[in-house]
Amino acid sequence: MDKERTNVIIVGMIILLTVMALGFGVLAMWIRELKMEIASMELDYQAGDEALHARVNDVNEDLLEVQSSIPEMYMDISEIRSIIKNTNSALTRTNKQIKKEQKQEEPATEAPKSSTKEETMHEVFTAEETEVIAQASEPVSDSSPEGMTYLGYYTLTAYEATGNPCANGNMPSTGYTVACNTIPLGSTIYIEGYGTYVVEDTGGMGGGTIDIYMGDVESCYAFGVQGANVYLVN
Repeated sequence: MDKERTNVIIVGMIILLTVMALGFGVLAMWIRELKMEIASMELDYQAGDEALHARVNDVNEDLLEVQSSIPEMYMDISEIRSIIKNTNSALTRTNKQIKKEQKQEEPATEAPKSSTKEETMHEVFTAEETEVIAQASEPVSDSSPEGMTYLGYYTLTAYEATGNPCANGNMPSTGYTVACNTIPLGSTIYIEGYGTYVVEDTGGMGGGTIDIYMGDVESCYAFGVQGANVYLVN
């Protein structure tokens, strides 16, 4: 078996060498013809033909260009082989990745959606959760705490960090920043049961909703959708 394989390799090398020899033979014939043309032109040049002398120079330049291109041809072949090898490696890695992804049948848990500064990156909750708040009877404050004005009963949601500043240009802070579309920016509000916050941002929530900034996704999920009386701190 090894002998047959060796014979096959030898035959292949002989064929390859033959092809290369033929190629170099053709190139050698072309160079020889050019040299003969140069020799013929040099004879005419000696007779005083200036135009022919220019032609000789052009042919000499062509000859030098052909001779200099031979090493570049070998370099191009090596580069093509390298590209083919790298492409095969990339295809192998891609096939492995596709097979790996096909084996993963369990869908990944989708993280809360968020947006840019203009579209606000606020937490999106289900319609069922929002409907529960909407259907609940809204508490009415009999009297506002001293120094505060009652604004109403608001739905409370939560949103996470986006890396972008708030609508007022400040970076959001946990326990301080809230977003609301109906309360003016910069207003200090008191959320009953949660404490005092400052409206620093706006977002895509409804008019009766306040979005409370929290530091991570887990806290947003834990908070969910709630509701509370809200007061403007005078």
